[in-house]
Amino acid sequence: MICSQFAMNCLRTIAAGAFLLSSLWLPFVAMGDEPVHCYIIAPRALGHALVVLQDDLPFTVTYEDPEWIGNAGTEFLAPGLRIPQHSVIMFTLDPDKSKKRVIEDLVACYNRTAVPFEYKLYETETLPPAFNARPVQARNGNDGIPAPLLDTRISYSVQDESVGRILRDVCNLVSTAAGQRKLCGPFPERAEWLNRKMTISGKDKKAIEYLNEIASSCMLSWQAHSGPASVNDWTILQVFARKEAHGELSPVVLSIEDSRPLATAVQIIEREFGCAITYEDPLYVCGCEILSRDGVAYSLRGGLLKHGFSLKDGVERVLADCVTEYSRGGNPARFAFLRRADAIHVVPIAHRNQDSKFVGYASILEGDISFGFRGAARAGLEELCKALSVGTGQRVLLGEIPDVPQLTMSVSFDLQQYNARDCLTLFTQAISIERIFSWQLWYEPYKGGYTVNINEVGGALLFSKGIPDVPSAEHGVPHANP
Repeated sequence: MICSQFAMNCLRTIAAGAFLLSSLWLPFVAMGDEPVHCYIIAPRALGHALVVLQDDLPFTVTYEDPEWIGNAGTEFLAPGLRIPQHSVIMFTLDPDKSKKRVIEDLVACYNRTAVPFEYKLYETETLPPAFNARPVQARNGNDGIPAPLLDTRISYSVQDESVGRILRDVCNLVSTAAGQRKLCGPFPERAEWLNRKMTISGKDKKAIEYLNEIASSCMLSWQAHSGPASVNDWTILQVFARKEAHGELSPVVLSIEDSRPLATAVQIIEREFGCAITYEDPLYVCGCEILSRDGVAYSLRGGLLKHGFSLKDGVERVLADCVTEYSRGGNPARFAFLRRADAIHVVPIAHRNQDSKFVGYASILEGDISFGFRGAARAGLEELCKALSVGTGQRVLLGEIPDVPQLTMSVSFDLQQYNARDCLTLFTQAISIERIFSWQLWYEPYKGGYTVNINEVGGALLFSKGIPDVPSAEHGVPHANP
């Protein structure tokens, strides 16, 4: 089956994250004597984490997607397009452990999360050695995973040929032997290693054996990303050079790839410091920042954020540096942080207009609203969203909220012409009994407005998990550029 240009372009965009990450990250082996706490949040969290940890290892570590079965382990992005579900890996790099043990612990940590496929490390016979992280079993216990594409057997021999040509030949041979299932690049056009010469030979060998030989000989690593749903017949092979260590990791490191990476980073920072920090989306109107199809907007394209910090720097310094790193990465919108009403806020200050140009932006929460309510906090949140809709002129709905007893307690408010941001903050402060709560305001294209999301500081991370297959009649079907 030939996938649509739309789906293929989306898959290539999603697959590009590992190349960007590998060019940004400091290698973990240069850490000091203290443990390093890592947060990895991404559609392919294990593959993402392995890129973070790969540099300067004495061996290559590769990653391979499973062959997706139905919708298991995937999220809806747009009609006919799904991506691997986001997952969260939180782990600690212990300097007292061997490098091999660190990788083994990482895979074990991933397998303990709620993911549909378990992974196992396989050691190769290459010199230097390589380790392949491969899916081995579905979470339901059935050995029903189709044979991996890279187990396709091919015969290939060549002398003194460039690595780039060898990789393309292997991809073509696998695609021919596998029938409808295809293996392809893209490979970086100007990478120095593409022109290296090597001799390779084999008969009736698995494709993964050729890739391991190439990677070990040329200090490379690779990942094979397959596309769920409409692009399931395509597997994108990413190959990148490993780097040498050039510094020490910070005590806390973040690597986040999702629709709003700064919002997720804010939750991790407030978790580490034990204080509430709020976050607000701007209004996204630029088509380049919204994933849409046939004029219908479905999701934010998002981006990638990497950041390392120490608690000794203080929360304001950490937030300022994180916002700066976010902007350097070419991510959507521009942000700043401010203190107001005994709270810390991360607010948008610029966004792209419909011509893709950055212009100044004032959050919808800058204005005043009136909010009066007496009753259970859960119902109060609903009423507060209605008041925000009236006061801001934007659709504001209640989004994700935790299942906690604090939302059953009685609250009372009588706020007249009160700053909208302060109203939200006063509400979360009122229910912060024995636990600390904060809020995030997200712009949701498929809902045609914003959602107010409540998260418990130190509780489960709140991040975009995909959207329903079909937007409900309640939400309507908004267009890409409101």
